[in-house]
Amino acid sequence: MSWFWLRVGRSVAGPDHSLRTLRWIVGLYLLLFEAPHYSWIDRVPRAFFDPPVFSLGYVVGGFPPKPFFLILDLVAIAAVVLMTLGVRARAATIVVVICRLIGTSFLFAFGKIDHTIVLTVLLALMAYCNWGEGRANQFELHTTGPAALRRSRRALALLAVVIAFGFLTAGLPKLLNWVDTSTSGFLAWYYEGVVDFRRDGMLADLIPGIPLVLLEIVDVAAVAVEIIAFVALLYGRISWRVFLLLVSALHLANVLVLNIEFTAQAITYLAFVDLTFRRRAIPGRWKAAAGVALAVVVAWHVQARVRDVGSPIVFVSGYRSQIDFGLYIGAAVGIAMIALIGRDLINERRRTTAAVPGAPR
Repeated sequence: MSWFWLRVGRSVAGPDHSLRTLRWIVGLYLLLFEAPHYSWIDRVPRAFFDPPVFSLGYVVGGFPPKPFFLILDLVAIAAVVLMTLGVRARAATIVVVICRLIGTSFLFAFGKIDHTIVLTVLLALMAYCNWGEGRANQFELHTTGPAALRRSRRALALLAVVIAFGFLTAGLPKLLNWVDTSTSGFLAWYYEGVVDFRRDGMLADLIPGIPLVLLEIVDVAAVAVEIIAFVALLYGRISWRVFLLLVSALHLANVLVLNIEFTAQAITYLAFVDLTFRRRAIPGRWKAAAGVALAVVVAWHVQARVRDVGSPIVFVSGYRSQIDFGLYIGAAVGIAMIALIGRDLINERRRTTAAVPGAPR
């Protein structure tokens, strides 16, 4: 166990102040593209209530009365703002986590479970380490280091294991069903999405007519990427970043071709990217403009929840519009992830090349 966690810690460790930059990015992402939006559940017919057995909804036995979810939205939005600004960041992050767990528990009571738990896990682990409250700028795991630094390393290590385990559990079933020459797992997803869910936007029209042998290569490649997560994590820092680069490209391809966005998953990979940039003094007028913009975003979300309209995406109302805008946002986030992880991979290669012989990868 010690060997395992030591290897994982070395693969994921980074400068603590990068996590504080991550807090701003994740906070803005939540406010702009995935703001708490559970208030619509207040008007859903109670006959639709069918929660999984192991869930808060099953324990409660029904949807709470109105205006429970409106209050939940407003509390969560306020907590996200405080978290982003760094005002009682740990407490605010814990409130966001609790609100997301409560909201998604009832959201999943309609029979469909999404993959947004990974972002909730990120928030919970960042609350544990207070978004990198340590002051050290080290890339190696030192068990004798400051307590705050150890918490950051543990949080990143556990997050990496959660992500690797998630990909492994997604890849093993595909390994049993996709890797053959008689069926195409990719086409099964594609045609079901186009026929049943109208997922025919972006580059979806380019798929018909592609030779089946190429699609079979896609099946094998997708499975291979998902099941090597733990190997990449344990092998070293560069291999882990190569894996993150590959899955980011996989997410982008899913958005463009299958019209399925994994934005909430992709944003968590930033925890392993060095987000330290050259600091420059921000003019007061820019701070004031940012404050006004933040106030406008929050005000829109609040009035939308009170009026029982809106969506998780700021300035977007309606389910269909939310889906369409979500695809473009997912594509943009996918491209950004590839650029940032690629930059970090290049920097890591330079550090490894300049390191003394025998240094850990």
